[in-house]
Parts: sequence; structure tokens; C-alpha cells
Amino acid sequence: MPNILCGPVFESLQPTQTFGEQTFRLFYLMVEKIMAVKEEEERARKAAEDIEINEAFDLMDTHGHKIISTRDFKFAIKALGLELPRDQYIQLLSRMERDQNGFIKKEIFIEEMRKVLPKRDVKIDMIKAFQLIDEDDTGKIDFNNLKNVATILGEQVSDEEIINMLNAADEDGDGQVNLTEFMRIIDRARKVL
Repeated sequence: MPNILCGPVFESLQPTQTFGEQTFRLFYLMVEKIMAVKEEEERARKAAEDIEINEAFDLMDTHGHKIISTRDFKFAIKALGLELPRDQYIQLLSRMERDQNGFIKKEIFIEEMRKVLPKRDVKIDMIKAFQLIDEDDTGKIDFNNLKNVATILGEQVSDEEIINMLNAADEDGDGQVNLTEFMRIIDRARKVL
């Protein structure tokens, strides 16, 4: 793999270690910290989503009995911003457990709506992590991007270690890490660690 030189300041830096566990660990730990922030955001999103689901139900539960009719169900899901085609609406409604009078209980509504509303996707989170590291929106991570992220995260990472991280991930030899390379290095790091 080629050495990555990022201008005259870094010309004297040459990676000396092989791309072993330590290089993967550094790269992975930085991404893990970013993912921890994303997970906290996800928890906050889910809490907000639960509030939204409760409010949509309560909007239709005008008597406060913690049940709604199938007719009210249609309006409750619209209040959540879900515009389902008729066949999907019928399919969703048929999955809903109802009481002996045909009403949908609040806890069942909440449970089913959590399934229907967008789910967390690890791949999407990884893309978001990549985009956070790629501060200048070039579609590639370079030395300066990794250096900035390490500083923001409070990681004590030498320039040589950053060069090693880039070299370990850079498959096409352009001195930068694109999204595909990023995803592969994270997968490899998970296997090593």
C-alpha cells in the first residue's frame, strides 16, 4: 500500500508498523465513539417517537378510555404522517389485536406503531458516521478529517497512527478513504476485535 503524504509537513512521517490490530483498534474506537453519539440520538428519537405515537392515539381517544375504534385508528395513523395504501392499511389493521368489542387498546397501538415507523438501520448509521468524519463533504476521508475527529473525540492519536489508519483502509491507493472502503475497514475491524 502506498504511503500517504499530506504536504511538506508530513513528508518525514512514514508508517512503520504493519496494519495490525492496533491500527484497526484505533480506527474502530473512533467510529465507536461516533456511533455512541448516534445511539444517544437514536434513544432521543425513539423517546420523541413514543410521545408522538401517544399523542396520535390520545387525539382519537376523546373519552380517555385507552381504546380507539378501527375508524379512529385510520385517523391516528394519518396523524403520525403515515399515508398507507388501502391494502397496507387493511393488512396493518388485521394484525392489530382488538378487545371483545373490536376496539384497539393503547398499548397494542403503541407496540404496532413502533414496528411500522422507520427502524434504525446500522448501515445508515455507518453512512452518517462517514459523513460526520468527511467534514468537507468530498465523499472521502483524508488525513485532516481523521485528525480533526480524533481531536474532537479527545483521542491522543499520532500523525503516524492516522497515516496507518488511512493506509489500512485505502484500497484504491488514492490516499483517502471512500464510503465503500470505510464500510469494509469497519467490517474487518469488527472481525479482528
